Amino acid sequence: MPEQAEDQNVNKDDESFENLPLKDFWGTLTAVSASMVTGVAPSRLKVKLDFSKLEVIESDEPYTLPTAHIYILQSNREKSEWGVFGNSIDRILNARLPEYISPHLIRGLRHCLDKRIHLRYTPQHLMEDRATKAEKLVSAWEVVEIEGEAKPTSH
Repeated sequence: MPEQAEDQNVNKDDESFENLPLKDFWGTLTAVSASMVTGVAPSRLKVKLDFSKLEVIESDEPYTLPTAHIYILQSNREKSEWGVFGNSIDRILNARLPEYISPHLIRGLRHCLDKRIHLRYTPQHLMEDRATKAEKLVSAWEVVEIEGEAKPTSH
């Protein structure tokens, strides 16, 4: 039953990312798409990252599928799951760029398409809870390495 097997790697709108069994893997980023999440205020853009040719390093349960789909809500806040993900890409792709540079020279997610990427679901990111405005620790996806690119640097 392919539908049931595929559900293993897709976190649904009403599930948290902690329910995804993958925690650390290499995979080829094959596609990036987005859709609006409605019914919440404000509406949010959910980005879907499709990976193939998985090499699972760590998973909460056996994971044998060759593909995975990671979903992250887009945000312009640095202290968000999207901010953690985006900053991890930036530390790798733009490590050697001068501090002040034309924005069109900065490389981003589109430069990762068709590349092997090492992702890890990392804990302990301090973020603000939108509902309560209190700070909380959240896990988020980070790019650890991109094949063919420099090793990440810290900012």
